[in-house]
Amino acid sequence: MDREESLRTNKANNLVLMVPVVIILLAAVVMGIMAVQVLSYFALPVVALIFLEVLLAFISHDANFWGHGIVIAVQLIAAFLCGKELLAVCCIATYIATVLALHISRQGESN
Repeated sequence: MDREESLRTNKANNLVLMVPVVIILLAAVVMGIMAVQVLSYFALPVVALIFLEVLLAFISHDANFWGHGIVIAVQLIAAFLCGKELLAVCCIATYIATVLALHISRQGESN
C-alpha cells in the first residue's frame, strides 16, 4: 500500500508541476499569435522577444515585487522610446504569466 500511495502522490505532484509549463506555453503562443496576426509584426523577432521574456522571468522569478516592477518599467520606457507599446504589452503579459506560473510551481513543490 505504501508503494501505491507514493506512486499516486508522485503522479499528482508531476501533474501539479506540469500546470505552470502549460500556462507558460499557452501565454507564449497566444502572445506570439497576437503580435504576428493582429499587430502585423514579423514572426522571428516576436518569437525571439517572447523567448527572452520567458528566460528573463525564469532568471528573476525569485526577485522581490519591486524588482519585477523595475523590469516592467524599463520595458515600458523602451517601448515608448521605440514606438512599440502594444508589442511591449504582449511581452509584459508573457513575463507576468511566466512569473506567476513559476510561483504556482514553487507552491506545488512545497506541498
